[in-house]
Amino acid sequence: MATGASATNSGLLILPLTAGIVTMSITTGLLITRTGRYKHWPIAGSALMAVGLFLLSLMDRGTTRLESSLFMLVVGLGLGMVMQVLVIALQNAVEHRDLGVATSSNTFFRSLGGAFGAALFGRSWQGGSPTTCPGCSRRAAKAWTPPCSPAARP
Repeated sequence: MATGASATNSGLLILPLTAGIVTMSITTGLLITRTGRYKHWPIAGSALMAVGLFLLSLMDRGTTRLESSLFMLVVGLGLGMVMQVLVIALQNAVEHRDLGVATSSNTFFRSLGGAFGAALFGRSWQGGSPTTCPGCSRRAAKAWTPPCSPAARP
């Protein structure tokens, strides 16, 4: 919407994020299988994700799609380093008889967290009134722009 992309193209634009997650999940899984060590991967992945999120925070109207794709790839690579390892750490922490319950609980709560996160973000982005934003103008309130968006500033 912000760049004028259709819904289909918007989905295609996040492919670098997905590709980064899948690629690094497979890579870290193979490396962990080979070495047996997994504790440093979440730390490195979190650091890489932080770098990617910082890069995403620098985006503005002049950011090209190539730049945003590279930024999303960095976030995806970091997230891929973390996601696989957390499941492995969880499976190593429980007894063999509880393996299925632990893994399915992890998946359930991850899905539940994603659903709540998406709902809360959507509510905060579209549901609030721009008049609740300090410094927002009446013109912006009448136009019903998202809270604290640049268009809502006087």
